[in-house]
Amino acid sequence: MKILFTNIRLSSRSGTEIVIRDLASRLSERNHEVVVYTPTIGPIAAGVASLGTTVVDNLLNVPFKPDIIHGHHTPCTAEAIIAFPDVPAIWVCHDAKSWFDQPPRFSQVRRLFAVDETCKARLVEFEGIAADQIEILPNAVDLRRFQDRPYPLPAKPARALSLAKHSGLETLLAEACRQTGLTFEAYGHGVGNPIEDIERRCANADIVFGTARTALEAMAAGAAAVLIDGRGFGGLVTSDNFALGRRLNFGLGMLGKQPKLEMLVEAIMAYDAKDAAEVSQRVRREANLDHTIERLENIYEVIVRENADRSFDQDNFRRQKIEFSRTWLLNTEPAGPWLDEKNALLHHITQLSNQAASLVARNAEIEEQVAEKENSIRTLLSQIDRSERARSVRLAKAIRRLFCWRPG
Repeated sequence: MKILFTNIRLSSRSGTEIVIRDLASRLSERNHEVVVYTPTIGPIAAGVASLGTTVVDNLLNVPFKPDIIHGHHTPCTAEAIIAFPDVPAIWVCHDAKSWFDQPPRFSQVRRLFAVDETCKARLVEFEGIAADQIEILPNAVDLRRFQDRPYPLPAKPARALSLAKHSGLETLLAEACRQTGLTFEAYGHGVGNPIEDIERRCANADIVFGTARTALEAMAAGAAAVLIDGRGFGGLVTSDNFALGRRLNFGLGMLGKQPKLEMLVEAIMAYDAKDAAEVSQRVRREANLDHTIERLENIYEVIVRENADRSFDQDNFRRQKIEFSRTWLLNTEPAGPWLDEKNALLHHITQLSNQAASLVARNAEIEEQVAEKENSIRTLLSQIDRSERARSVRLAKAIRRLFCWRPG
């Protein structure tokens, strides 16, 4: 089968870019012809191409007419549909807030998917899609890359790794690890320290701080996962909350609290090596990429077969193109140096906001500690005062006894 994937960028290691890499490479292995279209090509695109998948930034360079379009992100999915109007498509929502994750309003989109219940809720509540028209297609892990660790987790954790997607949390995480006796390392684009060997890093860590796909991969590698990023804190993933976490992609829907030092310390102290091992095996059973590939192949086959019996409505397509142009052309941002600069500035603003939030949280903790110290000092001064008064009383009594003493 000829499959065309779309993604808004293939520039760095983020959620949808890793999804594209894993799906495209595995489908290519299974003798499908796969092309990825992305308007913005970066280092990750070279990695995808090295695995045998063609990557293009211009739809004119797609070397075949696809049998199906597997769309991520609205603008580039719509471009692919306009380029191949008689080809059916599926579309997957990966983000509950991003402007480019609204459903493309084309009848060529035969089935809609969401990566979790949070994204599904967005499509229902804000996009007016009926809930029964949206299927869940959760993230999966390439178990060839994230192999089961060859040794069990220690009874007491010793090594912590942060792969949180936002900056500004490192000080808080480092302090929590210091208080609980863990060594601490932080990596990822959020802290300006990206890594390529995430599989090995996760396998060598006892606890990994992260969310969403990163947390899922860490658990697959056998580490315990604590959910935290710039959006909030979700605590330690355990057997008890795993099912909920899976439905919410261990992401935004789980991050209901603002992180505080005592919360992190509590999550670390709740570490249970046996339970973490059970969670890891559950991930490996339920989130196996091979199962997702088989499911997608079945979906593609059904849609392509059904499409053969459908006639193409040129007038309806013309109306949908006009509506898309009126709605989206003002939102579409062409790639270029200015856009890179804008994104860098927005990223810097996010970093500063996260750092400010972390400092505010830290300041509140310091104020609480100062208040506790002041209470302790007042208590101590009160004790000293009582002691001084008691000593003065005893001295006065002794003096009275001395002056009142009469020789016999």
